[in-house]
Amino acid sequence: MKKYTALLIVAIIICLLSCQKGPNNDVLTGEKPEIPSDFDIDLNNDGNPDFAIHYFDAEINTLGGSAIFGVIEPYGENEVLLKETEPKLFLRNIGEVQPTVEDPLIWVNTGWLMTLVDIEVSESGSWPEKWAINSTETFEFYFLGFKLIENNDTKTGWMKLSIDSNNGEIQVVEIGFL
Repeated sequence: MKKYTALLIVAIIICLLSCQKGPNNDVLTGEKPEIPSDFDIDLNNDGNPDFAIHYFDAEINTLGGSAIFGVIEPYGENEVLLKETEPKLFLRNIGEVQPTVEDPLIWVNTGWLMTLVDIEVSESGSWPEKWAINSTETFEFYFLGFKLIENNDTKTGWMKLSIDSNNGEIQVVEIGFL
């Protein structure tokens, strides 16, 4: 009996030592995903980027963890169409994309508010297998309305996006103007 108790104590000690936190106090059961590459979007093919997709790694102090965000950032005065209290990728009816919109639709120019995809460390300290897409439903493609504003000329249109929930990569599949 003493032999089994001693083996049990040794097993518990080995388990505790192997489960200790690393030098940076992170205990992650899953691998941190690779951050996709940023890229610019030139909607009118004039050689100047109009929007950018940026990814960034952030510490979330309130949760004590990390997250990676993929956002769209308008350059200059360009804008993205949003619907108040809805996810950023709400658009299913391209007919809603109009130069002038009414509540709850709104044209905005602030990149930090436009997260398209993210992945966050869970409370247990592990990274999930899939990225979260900022939409209420899962689709093959997502749409985003935009205003391209240059000098005194404004063009309104939409982007058709493909978002891979396995790796967070966003691709612009098609661009349309009204």
